[in-house]
Parts: sequence; C-alpha cells; structure tokens
Amino acid sequence: MSKKAIEYLRENKDKYSRDELVDALVKSQYSNKDIKESLKEVYRDGGKLKGEGGSDFLNFKDRKNYFSKKDKVTDFLFGLFAPVILILIFSFPLSLLGFFSSLVLIIISSIFVFIKRRWIFYGIITWFLTIMIVFVIILYIIFNSFNIY
Repeated sequence: MSKKAIEYLRENKDKYSRDELVDALVKSQYSNKDIKESLKEVYRDGGKLKGEGGSDFLNFKDRKNYFSKKDKVTDFLFGLFAPVILILIFSFPLSLLGFFSSLVLIIISSIFVFIKRRWIFYGIITWFLTIMIVFVIILYIIFNSFNIY
C-alpha cells in the first residue's frame, strides 16, 4: 500500500471521479496491488475497480481498465469472433441502409469500441486484416492459375 497514493486519493476524491483518479495512478506507474489497496483504504468498498474484469463483461457504458492478461485475451477473442456473428445477424438490416450508411455506422461503432474496450477493437482489426490477407492470397492464386506464359 502506497501512502502517497492514499494521500493523493483523499485529496482529490471530491474533485475527480474515481476512474479519473485510478487512471492518474496507473499513468504514474503505481502497481495494481498498490492501487487496489489504496482504494480499499480510501473508499472502504473492497477496492473493486470500475471496469475491472468479472461480471461486467457486457458493460460498454464505462471505459474498461485492463488489470489482467485474462481480461485482455477475453476481449481480444471476443473482438476476433464477434464480427462473424454480427455479420450473420445484421447483414440484412445493414443491406437495407445502403453501403455508405452501413460504412458510416461501422466506422462510428469501431471508434466507440476503440474508446471503451480497446482490446475488442484490436481483435476486430486482426479479423479484418486476416480476411483481407486471405482474400489477396486467393486472388493471387486465381490470377496466377491463368498464366499464359
């Protein structure tokens, strides 16, 4: 437990939100253990951080703070496989909107996910790049098979 972190939290808890204070402590390179123990001391609520793993996986309202590799991997895998499911579910409604309207919706959604859940965004980008690379390889194979030399 860091006395400086506790002092910082006590001085600023009325001025800033809890998440802003946690972000400041993370940027100041305090360990996760120090941050949690300091939160327990100042807030007396067990030190549970908003956005910290657990039952709030589907919470996209608040920005998620990643404190474990498991949270990052879970969100990355969700981002990697979610586009396939979402395309299957929403392909017809998006086709009714038109190409450019759908593109704008996808871009806005991507920006939102990047801000709130960065590792899901990384998974989506990985999925997209993988599909593009496979598509280019298939095109290369097809056009190379028509070689007339």
